[in-house]
Amino acid sequence: RITAGFVHHFMGRIFNSPSEVFDEAMLRPESQDFAMYVDGVNNITEAQAKAAEGYLADGSIKDACPPLQAVLYCMARGKTPEGLTIHAPEVRQLFTRESLLASAWYKERLATKQRMDMMRVSRAIKSLRAFAAEPTNAADAQRLGIDARLKRAEAELAEVSQASYLERLVGTVGGEPTLEPIDAQRQHA
Repeated sequence: RITAGFVHHFMGRIFNSPSEVFDEAMLRPESQDFAMYVDGVNNITEAQAKAAEGYLADGSIKDACPPLQAVLYCMARGKTPEGLTIHAPEVRQLFTRESLLASAWYKERLATKQRMDMMRVSRAIKSLRAFAAEPTNAADAQRLGIDARLKRAEAELAEVSQASYLERLVGTVGGEPTLEPIDAQRQHA
């Protein structure tokens, strides 16, 4: 329950007069009559539909995982593009682990993670080689074991470049395609 103290402390950071926005009747929903209750539920539903519609309007729904896409469509339009409601078994099935791991959305996340790992290790190799190639760094390169580090990085690059690496990533969150560096996206295209 939201109390008057909570409203004063936290909503006071947002509103000049939070007690005007959140009056006593709003803070005590049990005192509302049925019509007010229904009106409140309708307000929440309309706000959720409007928020979900924003994901459809700006195209960012394509970045959501399949179950979230279905929920957003159902919130905004009442059904998925396939005409399914939130209660449809096909929609409910989207929420299983197996369904999510088998989705194209998830496979793209794994491929993105692999590309990002390849880029990360490639950058490390480039930096190690540049450091080792500088004559003034010879003593430091020896002390820091740059040759051994370079060999480990090259072995890691070979490992993360293999198709089998994707299998090892299954069950992880993968990589966020929208955050992938531009040069990795260009190489992939």
